[in-house]
Amino acid sequence: MNLPEPERIAALAQRLALTPRQLLVLAARAARSDMPVSDAALARDIARLRAARDLADAAGERMLLGYARYAFDDIDNGLSLAWTDVAGLDP
Repeated sequence: MNLPEPERIAALAQRLALTPRQLLVLAARAARSDMPVSDAALARDIARLRAARDLADAAGERMLLGYARYAFDDIDNGLSLAWTDVAGLDP
């Protein structure tokens, strides 16, 4: 059974011990990278986001404001694919 998108995002964030807004920041950082995303780079960014709890949440909140909110659909689609891969579900 596939979960609705907000629940899938929340579940992926919880699995990574992040908030959904921190997960948004993680996805944006990975997408912005000029290098292929590695497991080590993701682990490093996840650790940084966990350590910067409130600041990382504030950064995610700012991403949802203004023109950045239009990019949310693309980020949501990317997270959906990531969730499908992590959870072993059909898209």
